[in-house]
Amino acid sequence: MRLHNKILDFWFSFILLFMLPIACYSEVLATTGQTFKIIEEDLIERLHREIKKGEWKKEMTPEKVRHKLETLKPRDLARLPRASKDREWTPDLRWKLDFDVTDKDGNILYPKGFVVDPVAYVHLTGKYVIFDPQDELQMKWFIDSKFTEDGRVKVMVSGGSFLNLSKTFRRPIYYLPQQVVNRFKITALPVIIEQSRGRLLVREIVVSKMETP
Repeated sequence: MRLHNKILDFWFSFILLFMLPIACYSEVLATTGQTFKIIEEDLIERLHREIKKGEWKKEMTPEKVRHKLETLKPRDLARLPRASKDREWTPDLRWKLDFDVTDKDGNILYPKGFVVDPVAYVHLTGKYVIFDPQDELQMKWFIDSKFTEDGRVKVMVSGGSFLNLSKTFRRPIYYLPQQVVNRFKITALPVIIEQSRGRLLVREIVVSKMETP
């Protein structure tokens, strides 16, 4: 259901990426006005020629591929300072529908203006731990914590190499997008996000004393 997909995208936008279907169609139109011959080189022909030359192999060595993966980062990667004080809050993730949600017969299931609360539809299992691995104190805080051995914990980082970190901690590592920072009102790291008794809790934690959670 469209509503369900939007709710999941809103709620788990920092975990899962939803491939929204794009409706495409083609139509034959009449020729209008003066036409010109295309003089640009055909892209497919160019690719075939380059493949035959074998130049692409120079950029596809194992060393270069690994380097690109180790340094690969999203454009919207969020960078935040280290938390200077402990802080916790419950973010308001409610949003208002800007369209009518209907069933296959056109009957309105949820009218435009209906307020959706993702917390009421989706339960967060486990926790999310977000930190900056390039900060020595935050890195030690995470290594010394119980989270490293907890398979229910999802880990997000604001820097470093996800490839190297995944290998070090033997678990998937995800980058922190700015969209998550904006929606959850995060101002500093490290952060723990969890849900308890129907309430979403976000905690920023001071690690200057090397205390572990």
